[in-house]
Amino acid sequence: MKANNNKQLHTPLSHLPLRPSTQQLFATRGFHTQQEVQESFRSGGLSNLAAELGIALSEAGRIWQELQSLDHDAQKENQSSLPNRRPVSAQELLAQRSEGASNIITFCRQIDQMLRGGIPLGELTELAGSPGAGKTQWGMQLAVNARLTSWTGGVQGETCYIDTEGSFSPERCYDMATALIHHVQSGLGRRRQRHPNLPERWDITPEDILQGIHIIRVHDNAALQATLEGSLPRLLQERAQTDFPIKLVVVDSIAFPVRATPMSVTGDDVEFFVARSRQLTNYANQLAQLAAQHDLAAVAINQMTTKLKDDGGELIPALGESWAHAVTTRLILSHHRGNNERTCTLAKSPRLPAASASYQVTSVGIRGVEHSIASNSQASGQKRALEDTQ
Repeated sequence: MKANNNKQLHTPLSHLPLRPSTQQLFATRGFHTQQEVQESFRSGGLSNLAAELGIALSEAGRIWQELQSLDHDAQKENQSSLPNRRPVSAQELLAQRSEGASNIITFCRQIDQMLRGGIPLGELTELAGSPGAGKTQWGMQLAVNARLTSWTGGVQGETCYIDTEGSFSPERCYDMATALIHHVQSGLGRRRQRHPNLPERWDITPEDILQGIHIIRVHDNAALQATLEGSLPRLLQERAQTDFPIKLVVVDSIAFPVRATPMSVTGDDVEFFVARSRQLTNYANQLAQLAAQHDLAAVAINQMTTKLKDDGGELIPALGESWAHAVTTRLILSHHRGNNERTCTLAKSPRLPAASASYQVTSVGIRGVEHSIASNSQASGQKRALEDTQ
């Protein structure tokens, strides 16, 4: 344990999961390792550290506490990594997945079929798309759908919606919730003919659904990191023992605070992008870990960027290859100008074939389009045809 702590003392500060503002301050003032910061503290306490950093005493206290929390987290990680957990068999994992609903339905029958039930619980799913594809509409629709009860095939949970762009619309969400309730009520009679023990009506209001969507507004990387490490885990613990635990976490979008972070004051482009890549991987790991621990769906909404080629440009999900490898499932949303029809493409999955399905953004939310699903050889053929035209 002590050896691990000593090793961290000599780790470059730029490699530690500190707030970007803290990283920038240390770089400006010539601090390179945690040991150098501790030596400054030992020389004259917080007053000396504040003087060498050129900041107020209160701010020095916050930065010192930030470093101390890293030591605490490292100790917990070392303890949890001890080899005292028994292996889980593949059969046990299969049995766990077979118990109850393991997906959040999308309200698009073709997309639910493509994903074999909807957005999976227990892992991180990326929704990437260009402006107009309906990314935030998807986030709000899933937040509403997460409240569906077990007897309607839902996961009966609540949502934590981390809004980084200020695009969440409670009015739009209310309309979606109203439409969801109407949809369930209208089909309940037919369902009760097959299952007489079901209730006569779903006793819920749009206000009840919105009450179960917890919004956290963040404005920058530091706030997002603090949310993923503090506010979100606390909320998950608080709701875990209730009738409606958190079953969905949406980050809308993961790209905005990361891409808005200014370049390092050191002017070292390589170091800046390495640090950004490391931070993104850390975000993905945190979301995936929380998803697995609490059996919830983590959905990270991403933007698209243009990858330049000799013969032109190609739209690809933003944030680079490290982020792409970190997500479990990648869905790419595209919008064809001239009509309301959009396409959801399954671009990455550890267990499902490549496929695509159509959807539309309507006045009542995200809904399907009655077309067949293109998959396997069809999807591959579409991809080859697209490549031939580029």
